[in-house]
Amino acid sequence: GVMQAVYERGELVAVDAPDQLIKYEWVKAAFERLPEDAWTDGRQRMACDVARFGDDETTTGVGEGYVLEYVEAAKGQDTTATGKRLVSLANERSVAAELVAVDVVGLGSGAADTARSEGLDVAEFVGGASPVPHVDEADGRPGLEDSLEFNNLRSQALWYLRVQLEAGTVAFSADLPADVKRKLQEDLLAPRYRIGQEKRIEVEPKDGKSKTWGIKQRLGRSPDYGDMEAMRLFAEHL
Repeated sequence: GVMQAVYERGELVAVDAPDQLIKYEWVKAAFERLPEDAWTDGRQRMACDVARFGDDETTTGVGEGYVLEYVEAAKGQDTTATGKRLVSLANERSVAAELVAVDVVGLGSGAADTARSEGLDVAEFVGGASPVPHVDEADGRPGLEDSLEFNNLRSQALWYLRVQLEAGTVAFSADLPADVKRKLQEDLLAPRYRIGQEKRIEVEPKDGKSKTWGIKQRLGRSPDYGDMEAMRLFAEHL
């Protein structure tokens, strides 16, 4: 489709599709927002999206409150090394263990186990698990209405990211490298959503069953940066 052609030319889409989860203008605003204008409680938040396949990147991001300040990505890093890196990064940046979210589906469980064995009791994120029951508004951050139902935790976390971007609580640091900014923007604009069975909101999975429903198939890579940021903002709800 059109999306694919646009991505193949390496251009970003400024025209929103009707079923696009996150709008271009919200993402643009987050890149332009000053860190002091984003939401913070002074606490550092961190998340790690652990690569499942050889060409995926293990992506880790950290920053104060809802400001994304620093991102690192590693290809082919084993889970022990990832777990140890999480511990050292959490120590360097004074991140409390309960605000370190780690995607533990597949290989991620090994990284989380290593972090725990070194004293960092990280919060586990299982994308396919049931959503959490209440995500109330807090300190100037909008929550999720209890009337909204989601097919799984990943959809809920990505929807929470959508709500925060729309509300203007998020900022992406100007200091992030250009390639990180590009991938983050692509990842945030990529997911579609639909209303599935029992009126539950379903956000498009990384790997889909068809060419039209699966981000990796359309984007040409796994949306690790976007998922990492969704987990980072959602860490305290896990």
